[in-house]
Amino acid sequence: MATPGARRGISAPSASRAADGLVRKKLATRVEDADDRRVRRLALTAKGRELADRIISARLAGLEELTDSLNGEERQKLEAALDALLKRPEIAEIYATYERKASR
Repeated sequence: MATPGARRGISAPSASRAADGLVRKKLATRVEDADDRRVRRLALTAKGRELADRIISARLAGLEELTDSLNGEERQKLEAALDALLKRPEIAEIYATYERKASR
């Protein structure tokens, strides 16, 4: 079974370096798994969550600007494509998680 990183084309050393950078910048914490000492768990810090929220908000603003520029036919095609994407479980889960955070 492929690791999440491998499925996204990220090598273990690259993921480790990225995690090191997040921890160094105090955007994430790294904790050893109690059941398997080979496993390290990452969690965003408050600073990391704030940065992630700002990045997501900026991306959404950019998407809003793009969709505002579409004509009716283009908007219908985009809506159909998004409906198809949201039916995929992995996409629906991400959307539901962000939607819960945004409603707080």
